[in-house]
Formats: sequence, C-alpha cells, structure tokens
Amino acid sequence: MPSSMGDPIVVKDTGDVVVYQYPASYTSNDVQYFDSRSNGRFFDEEGGHGDNSLAAQDALKLEDQYLDADMPHAIETQRKRHRRRILLGTAMCLLIGVIVLTSVLANRKTKSTEESNVEIAGVDSVVDGAGASLVVPIQPSAPSIAPEISVNISSTFSPTSSPTDSSTDSSTDSPTDLPTDSPTDLPTMIPVASSPTSALAITTLEPVVANPSLLLDTTTSEGRAYAAVVAENLTDPKEILQRYSLLTFFFSSQGSDWVQKDGWNTPGSDTCEWFGAGCNSNGEVTVLNLSNNRLIGSLPHDICLLTSMKNFIVTANVLVGTFPDCFGDMTGLQELHVTGNFLDGLPTTLYSLPDLTRLSLAANDFRGSIGNLWSGAQQGEAIFPKLQTLDLHSNNLSGPIPGTQLAQITTLKAMNLFNNPNLYGSLNEMCSSVNLFMATADCNISCSCCRNCPQNIGRQGN
Repeated sequence: MPSSMGDPIVVKDTGDVVVYQYPASYTSNDVQYFDSRSNGRFFDEEGGHGDNSLAAQDALKLEDQYLDADMPHAIETQRKRHRRRILLGTAMCLLIGVIVLTSVLANRKTKSTEESNVEIAGVDSVVDGAGASLVVPIQPSAPSIAPEISVNISSTFSPTSSPTDSSTDSSTDSPTDLPTDSPTDLPTMIPVASSPTSALAITTLEPVVANPSLLLDTTTSEGRAYAAVVAENLTDPKEILQRYSLLTFFFSSQGSDWVQKDGWNTPGSDTCEWFGAGCNSNGEVTVLNLSNNRLIGSLPHDICLLTSMKNFIVTANVLVGTFPDCFGDMTGLQELHVTGNFLDGLPTTLYSLPDLTRLSLAANDFRGSIGNLWSGAQQGEAIFPKLQTLDLHSNNLSGPIPGTQLAQITTLKAMNLFNNPNLYGSLNEMCSSVNLFMATADCNISCSCCRNCPQNIGRQGN
C-alpha cells in the first residue's frame, strides 16, 4: 500500500482478494482493492485500474459486509448506478426476447385448443441463468392473437455476482434500487370531502367566502389558507373560519417576508398568540396590529370574515389594490388605520358602522370626492354616528368639500384634509360645531374660523 496514504485497515482477506479501507483522517472516502492474481495491482472506485476485473467485483460484494459503516462509502452511489444500468439492460434484453418468442408462437397453429399454457423447450435453462421466470399463456379461443406475457425478475438477481458469492450481495441488488423519474412538484389537489376534516372545513367556509372556487386552487392565497386549515385537522368551525381568514391575509401579503410573524402559519399554535393579534374572552380575534411589518400585497376580501374585529391597524406597509367594501360587515369595528400604503377606491360602506370612532385613510392613493365615503347612504340616513377622527390627508381627492354632510357628523373632533390639492370649497359650515377641535386643509380652502395659513388651517373649539 502507498505509504503516503497512511496505514490502511485490512477489512477482509479471502486469499484471492484483500480489501483495505483507509481511516477517514487519511483519505477522502477512499477504498482500494488488492488483487494477488494481477501482480499486486490496486483497484479503486475511480482510478480506472481494473474496475471491471473479477477481483474488483468481488471486493465490491465484500464492501457491504465488511467495511466500517461509520466511514464514508463513496463507492455506494457508483455501484448502485452501475447495477441499475445492468438491470435495465438485462430486462430490456428479456423483453425483446419475449416479444420475439411471442411473435413466433402467435404464428404457429395450435392443434389442441384445450391447452391453456404452452411449455417452450429451452426457455427454462435460459431463464434460470438470468434468475427470472417466464410464463407464456395462450388464449384458447384466439390462438392467432399474440399471447399475454408475464415476466418476473427475482429479488436475488445480480448481473455482477459470481455463482459462489451470490448470497453475499442480495440485500443491495434488489429491483427496488431502480431509479424513479416521477416528478416531485405535481399540483396539489385538495379533496373536497375525502375526510371528516376537509368536509367540515368546506361546509364551514363555502357559504361565507367571497369565491368558493378559489378554495381548491393552491396557487391563490385562499387555496393555500384552506389547505393549511385542512392539514391541521381542526374540529371547531369557529376556529376554522378565523384561522382561514387570517391565513388568507398572511399569504396575500407575503407573510413569509414579514418582519415579525411569530405563530403565523404554525400548526397547533394558538391564534390569539400570533404576532399582532389580540382576542376577547371567547377566543375571537378583535385586534390586529401589523404596522410597519413589511406587508407587501393586498387586503383579501375574506379578511372580513373576522366579524368580531374592533381595531384593524396596518399602517406603513406596502398594501396595494382596492380597499374592500366588505369591511362594512365588521359591525364591531372601532378603529381602522391603513395610513401609509398604496390603496385606492374609497370604501363606501364604513359610514354605517355604529361604533367606528377613528378612520385613518391618509397617505394612500384614494381618489374622487370625499362624499364617496357615504355614497350608499339613503336620504336622511345618519353617517358615521360615532366618528371622532377622520384623516384623509395626502391622497388624490378632488372636487368640492361636502361641508353640509361633514357638519352632520356632530361627534367629529379632528379632521385632516391637507395635501389634497384638487379639493376646493369651504369649511365654514363646520365652524358652528362645538366638538370640532382641529381641522387641517390646504390654504385654498376658505374657512372663517381657521388660522395658521399658509402652512395649514385649524380651529380650536371651546
């Protein structure tokens, strides 16, 4: 053995073959074989020195039984790959032979239709040598049709084994080592009612979600949320609904990239302990505060399923798209803060929320008239019955200020309209409000009770 490799370990000495294995500290997954029948030549897995010789083949068979299992076996992959190729080649040869035999048999005229199987002379010896069994049944009613072929390769078949050592390598040469090429990224199909859990989830969610067809589409945030809920085997419809609603928001705003996401999308975790969430005594989420948390995406419609929500705060993020009008279904909502995003489409249903006190829609991309906020109100219907703060600054609002309607919000204490250069009109009608403490707008807006232009205008009440 080469002295530069260190002192090898003699693993097995059969007289004809001596197997050495170097300690891991001296070599890198190196195993060499010494063949006394070939003038003291060494064989290794990649050196090309007689790898196909009988000595090397014998050494390969000895490896599984005698080499140290704790040391690296670099030859394992190469050996399996080599044997797979031989297995596939042998199977192909057998198949071709069977096809040829079948073609010959199909053209032979059978004298007796009572025989169900034909024994082929000479086949047994060929099959025994390869370790396979061959059965060629002939259909009595249709002798001219190609017969059905059944080929079974035994689990001890080893093309590289010699007759004397076949028993030492049966554990690694089974057909289960054949490579499989099946794809690993097949589309996920979610059964609608294949289990009690999925049946409960679908019956709970289907009547209330915005688009039931999205539940089975795992490319959508709704489909991913539904799949996560089903995987958790939840049995409480309330928790199914709540978890699904939160997860649609998580997936629609790239939750995996949030700054803080403790608990979110974690199976078995308590929803009330998810970062930014708060619950009442019934375990219902009433607070969601994810301000400045790198939310990038949109507000999904199904977030509105959290009908117990009181405070929804997502300021200073990157939320885009139209603000969902379904927030009007959160009848317990008290504070809504979405300042500092890129939302558009003024919500038209919030005016009827009975407990809404603070509405912050500033620094977005809301356009059009302020009056769109209550465009759905009926004649004489009260708007924003408890609103105290209305913040609309730094948007793209336009048109006249609806002073008459704003003056009807008698609970209003603070209103911010500045940095909406396309707004015009007057705030004079609001000057009579005894509750209004502060109002800001651009200096082109007239106001008899305001001061502090040219920066902004304001009024301080009693």
